[in-house]
Amino acid sequence: METAEKRIEEKQEPVGAHYDTRLPTLPWHRRIQIPIIAALVYSVIRTLGPTLRFEVLGRARVEKVWAAKQPCIWAFWHRCIIPIAWYGRNRGIVIMNTTAFDGQWTRKVIEWLGFGTAQGSSSRGGLRGLTVMAQRIKEGLDCGFTIDGPRGPRYVAKVGPVLLARLTGAPIFV
Repeated sequence: METAEKRIEEKQEPVGAHYDTRLPTLPWHRRIQIPIIAALVYSVIRTLGPTLRFEVLGRARVEKVWAAKQPCIWAFWHRCIIPIAWYGRNRGIVIMNTTAFDGQWTRKVIEWLGFGTAQGSSSRGGLRGLTVMAQRIKEGLDCGFTIDGPRGPRYVAKVGPVLLARLTGAPIFV
C-alpha cells in the first residue's frame, strides 16, 4: 500500500546543479539575444576583473568558517555585482537568479564564471529558489544573494538571506 509520503517523493523533480526551475518561453528574437548579451557581459567582467583590487575586512572569520567546512551565505548589493562576480568566481557558490529575461543571460554569465544558480527572486519564484539554496547548503555549498532585490529600493535588504540562515543555520557574510 502506497503512503502519501511516497507519492509526494515520486512527484518531486530532482534538483539540477544549475537549472532549477522552468524558465518562461520567450519569442525567438529574445532567445537570440541571450547568448550575445551573455558573451558581451562575460567579456567585460573578464577584462575588468584583473584590474580590480580587494581589501577583505573580517577575512579571519570567513577562513575559520571555511576551515570548519561549514557553508555560508554571502550577501551583497546590486552595485557590487561585477566585483563580486570576479572575486567569487570558480568557487561553486550558488547564486539566486531571476527567471525573467535578464536572468536568463545573467545565468549564463555566472555559470561561465564558475557559480551555480538557483532560479527565483523576491518577485518571481523566491520560495522555490530558497528551497534549492537550502538543499545546496546541506550539500556543503555556499550561497549568495543580491540583498536589495531586483526592484529595489536601493540599499534596503530583503529577507531572503535571513530566511535561508534560519532554515539552514549557516552564517551570513557581507
